[in-house]
Amino acid sequence: MDEQYYYDYLKQDAAGDKKAAKKAIGQFVSSFRSFSEKKEWTNSFLNRRKTHNKKIRHELFEFVVFPVLEKGFQEDDPKCLFWLGCMIQNLFSARPLHEKISFLGGTELLLKAHAIDPESEEIRCKLLHELIAGFDYCDHEWPAGLLIDETDDRESMLSEVQFARQLDTNGKFATRLAEFESRIEQYFSREYFVR
Repeated sequence: MDEQYYYDYLKQDAAGDKKAAKKAIGQFVSSFRSFSEKKEWTNSFLNRRKTHNKKIRHELFEFVVFPVLEKGFQEDDPKCLFWLGCMIQNLFSARPLHEKISFLGGTELLLKAHAIDPESEEIRCKLLHELIAGFDYCDHEWPAGLLIDETDDRESMLSEVQFARQLDTNGKFATRLAEFESRIEQYFSREYFVR
C-alpha cells in the first residue's frame, strides 16, 4: 500500500480538483496488496477520525474499509459493529454492501455492539445519542402525535426509554427522557388512539 496516494487525494480534494482527487483515491485503493494491509490501515484511519458520522469517499469505503468491517461483522467484533453503525450513511449509499450485513440500521448495529461489549464508553455514548436522535424524530410533530409504526407499542417504547436512562450514566438527558416518556403515556392514553 502506498499511502502517498492518500495524501495526494487529500491535497487535491482540499484544492477542489475533483478529477485529480478521484485519480489519487483510485491509485491509493489499487495500491493495497493484501487484506492485512487493508485491516492495518483501516484500524489506524478509523481510530484517528474525529467525526464518527461523516461519510468517507465511496471508493475508500467500498474497497478498503468495508471489507475489514464486514469481516468483523461476521465475527461479532464490537468495534467493527460500532464503526458500521457510525458509517450508516455510507451503507445507505451502497445497497449491495448494506445487503451484506442484512440491511441492519445504525441503531441495530450499535445495540449489537453494546450487547457484546457493554463496558465500552465509546459504544455506550454513541448508542445513547442514536436513541435520543430517534426519540427526537419520533416526537418532532408533538403535540399532533408521535411518528411510530404499527409494531411500536407503549410497553416497548417505554422499555426503550428505560434502556436509554441506563445508558445515560451522568443524567445528561434526564429531562429529555422524562419529557419523551410523558409524551408516550399521553399518546397511548388519548381517546382517539386506536390500534
